[in-house]
Amino acid sequence: MLEFICRRILSLFPVILGLLVLTYALLYLAPSDPATILAGENASVEDIQAVRKEYGLDRPVYVQFGMYLKQVSVGNLGVSMYSNRPVLEDIAQRLPATIELALVSLVLMAIGGITLGTMGAVWHNSPIDHVTRMISVAGLAIATFWLAIMLQLVFAMVLGWFPVRGRIPPEMVPPVQITGLYLLDSILTLNFSAFRDAVRHITLPAITLAFGGLATVARFTRSSMLENLTKEYVSYQHATGVPFRRIIVPYVLRNSVITAVTQLGLLFGSLISGAVVVEMIFDWPGIGSYLVNAIFTSDYKVILAVTIVVGVIYALVNIIVDVIHAMIDPRLR
Repeated sequence: MLEFICRRILSLFPVILGLLVLTYALLYLAPSDPATILAGENASVEDIQAVRKEYGLDRPVYVQFGMYLKQVSVGNLGVSMYSNRPVLEDIAQRLPATIELALVSLVLMAIGGITLGTMGAVWHNSPIDHVTRMISVAGLAIATFWLAIMLQLVFAMVLGWFPVRGRIPPEMVPPVQITGLYLLDSILTLNFSAFRDAVRHITLPAITLAFGGLATVARFTRSSMLENLTKEYVSYQHATGVPFRRIIVPYVLRNSVITAVTQLGLLFGSLISGAVVVEMIFDWPGIGSYLVNAIFTSDYKVILAVTIVVGVIYALVNIIVDVIHAMIDPRLR
């Protein structure tokens, strides 16, 4: 297992290099000019040329890319052309918010999806199964931005149960930063008022982000459960007099959940990248909104840095999923 993990970690480097090459090529082909944006609307040609020379944008693209790779190799992701702050500091400040939102969404996705899928399989072709399939279709069909707006309209503006935007109320002091995750930090510091407000603020964004993936997990869990319910070991357990309810969790669900775990691992990467829309609508201060601002200002250093971070997180999550597979299924060990 250790050798397998080491091989997977080593495979990260060509993957990240390929991501950087592809992203850099797309940025180079984009019609926008970072120097023109930085110089301002009323800048002269000389001002634009001065900005282009200052940031090295007048050099050939392969030279610029080689210089960037040299910086990245020593842990330097560059300086934002828009804020003049180190990109690594900005990402370190904003990444915990995105990670927290993605983790809460992943928990909702896992609990809700596996529960719905199990109920749909156990009560096959019943009203519960029909509701499960309707939720699965709705999760795949409903656009994220529309769901976010509807949740804001109903639960925030009409009912007033949840706030519309932000991570905590503007007048509240954030909990003492230990991990950067407000929910965890408020528990560790016993700041339960901050925990309550953090839960209220993260509920609607997390539901929005998790809904599509929840439908996918429910669909795969239901399909795998129905397949395993027809296996011989289930018939054998019935024949020996074991109650049906005692067969579901330790036998059928354990063999079926492997497919769901695979989907959760794949979906976690999409949660990080898919948080862009949710963060913009709910004014969530994560790397998604940071990336959108970078795209608007053609801040290619930020775009490349976020690409690296998301790529590394996605690859690490897939390694963790493989380890969890081995823990669930003894045959893989």
